[in-house]
Amino acid sequence: MDRSRVLALVEAIVLGVMSGLLVWHAVSWHVGGVYGEMYDDIVQGGSLLPVFYNLGLIVVLALVLGLFMERVTSVMGYRVTRIRHFEEGKE
Repeated sequence: MDRSRVLALVEAIVLGVMSGLLVWHAVSWHVGGVYGEMYDDIVQGGSLLPVFYNLGLIVVLALVLGLFMERVTSVMGYRVTRIRHFEEGKE
């Protein structure tokens, strides 16, 4: 295995651990009742900060999973190339 694939494997492991920790954080808050408390605060006219916190958590998880999948394809050796559908002179 060449050096770039080994580096991609290490990065995939780190990103996998990061996504696991983000999911663990969300599940532990759900089980612990923190989300219920935040919902009650919002209903009673409190701050919208928990909404933005959860939105940020989802965005970060999506970015981490996207990077993770990119690294997994690099480890497998798959190269993504752009398909040019409408090239000049091609019929």
